[in-house]
Amino acid sequence: MENISKFLEDFIAQGEEMLRNAHEQAIILEASLDDRNALNSLFRIYHTLKGGAAMLGLTAIKQISHKLEDVLAAIRDGCIRQDKPLLTLLWKGSGFIADRIELLKTTESSQPLKTCEDEFISLLEDKLSGFYFVQKQDKVSLRSTDNVRYFCDKLDVTRNVFIIRAFLDKIKSSKGETADTDNFMQNVLCLSNIFRANAKEQSVCALEKMISDFELLVSDDGTIDDFLYNLLAESFQNALQGIAKQTVQQAPAKPSALRVFKIEPTFRIKEESIDELLKSVQGIDEAEKLFFGVRDILNQQNADSGLRLKMHQALNILSFARQDLFQMLVKIKLVSPDLLLKKIEKLVCSLAQSCDKNVCIETECLNTLVERANMEILENVLIHIVRNCIDHGIEMSGERLAQGKPEQGRIKISISEDENNLFVAVEDDGKGIDFQALRTNAYKSGKITIEQRDLMTDSDAVKLLFAPGVTTAKQITDVSGRGVGMDVVLNLIEKAQGTINISSVDRQGTNILISLPRRFKQ
Repeated sequence: MENISKFLEDFIAQGEEMLRNAHEQAIILEASLDDRNALNSLFRIYHTLKGGAAMLGLTAIKQISHKLEDVLAAIRDGCIRQDKPLLTLLWKGSGFIADRIELLKTTESSQPLKTCEDEFISLLEDKLSGFYFVQKQDKVSLRSTDNVRYFCDKLDVTRNVFIIRAFLDKIKSSKGETADTDNFMQNVLCLSNIFRANAKEQSVCALEKMISDFELLVSDDGTIDDFLYNLLAESFQNALQGIAKQTVQQAPAKPSALRVFKIEPTFRIKEESIDELLKSVQGIDEAEKLFFGVRDILNQQNADSGLRLKMHQALNILSFARQDLFQMLVKIKLVSPDLLLKKIEKLVCSLAQSCDKNVCIETECLNTLVERANMEILENVLIHIVRNCIDHGIEMSGERLAQGKPEQGRIKISISEDENNLFVAVEDDGKGIDFQALRTNAYKSGKITIEQRDLMTDSDAVKLLFAPGVTTAKQITDVSGRGVGMDVVLNLIEKAQGTINISSVDRQGTNILISLPRRFKQ
C-alpha cells in the first residue's frame, strides 16, 4: 500500500509537470498550426499520461488521454485538418485531466467518468468517426518513375497515392491474382477523408466510385479481372486531377536514418533546496566582502604587487561566479505569469462556450515575476474564481442587453507587486453577488441562525462565500454550483499567509483582490 501511495504521489507530480508542458506546446501550436515538434510533444505527453494512469488503474485519466492521443495521431497522419476548434478541445481535455489529478490529492479511488467527461469523449469520437487509420503497413517504395509528389493543399499525400498505385500495378502485372486488398482499401478510405476535409469534392466522388466498384465487382476469392481493374484505374486518375503535383529532383537513394526527438532532460527539485542554495550564495557574498577587506589591507600595506594582482583576479572570479549562480537561482525561483494568464484566457473561452455566454478576458502584467510556490497557488485560485465569474457573475447576452450593458461580458485579471507583496486583482462586470440568496442558503445549510441571517450586513455576508457547501447558485452545473471552490481558495491563500478581499455591487460586478507575501526579494 505504501508503494502504491508513492507511485501515486509521483504520478501527481509528474502529471502536473506534463500538463504545464502541454499548455506550453498547445500555445506554440496555436501560433503555428504546422509546428510538427509541438504536435509530437503533445502526443508523447498524452501517451505517457495514458500509460501511467493505466498502471495505477485511473480509468478516467486513461480514457481521456487515450482519446486525445488518437486525435493527435489523426492530425499527425493527415486524416484530420488541424484548426483552432480542435485546439480548443485539447485545452478542454487537459482541463479534465487536471481536475482528475487534483482530485487524486484527496482520494486514491478511481471514480467513474462524469457526465461532462463522457460527453467530451463522445465528442472526440465523433471527430474521429469516418476516418480509417492504418496502424501498420508493409514498407512500400515511394519512389515514382515520373519524379512527382502529390499535395492536397499543403498536406503531402504521396505515400497514400503510391500505395494505391502499387496495388493497381501489382494487379495489372499479376493477371488477376489476389493482392493486399485490406491495405489498398485502408489507403483509399484515408485519402478520401483527407480530400473531404479539404473540400476536394471531385476527388472524393472519384474515390467513392472506386470503392463502390471494388465492393460490387470483386470476386468472392478476391481476384480482380481486367474490367474491374480498368474501372479502378480510371477512377483513381480522376481523383488525382483535383490535387496538386510537384516535380522533384530524383536524388540518389540514401539509407534511411532513425528519427530521434531531442528531449531536454528535466528533474524536480524541492523549493526548500533552492532556498538552501540561496543561503549558500549569501554566505559567499559575506566571504567576498571579507576578501575585499583583505585586499584593502594589502593595498594599504603596499604588499607585493604580484600578490595584490592575484588577489584582484581571484576576487573578480569569485564575484562573477557569485552573480552567475545567483541569477541562475533567480530563474529557477521566479517565473513569468504570462503562460498562466494564457491558460486562464483559454479556460475562459472554453467555459464561456460551455455556458453559452459571450465573455472576453483582459490580462495585465507589467514585467512581474512570481515565485514558483505562489504560481502554483495562483493557478488553482484563478481557475476557481474564473469559473465562478462565468457561471454566477456574467449574465446571458439577452439579460445584459435588457439592463443596458454591452452584450459581451468582461473579466479582467491584473498582476502587480510592491516590495513586500504580490497583488492579483480579478474583476467582472456581471450581476454581482446576490447577498440575500447567500444569507438564505447559509441559513438553510445550518451555517448561521435565523437571527444572524436577518441582522447580517452585506460586508459580513461576504465571509459566507468561503464556507463549505454555501452557494448562490440556483442549480448545479458542470462548471460550478456545488458550494465547493471558494473554501479551497481561502485555504490556499491562508496557507501562503496571504489575504483575499471581495467587494460587489448589484448589477455592476464583483472585484476580488488577492495579496500574497513575497518571501524572495532580489
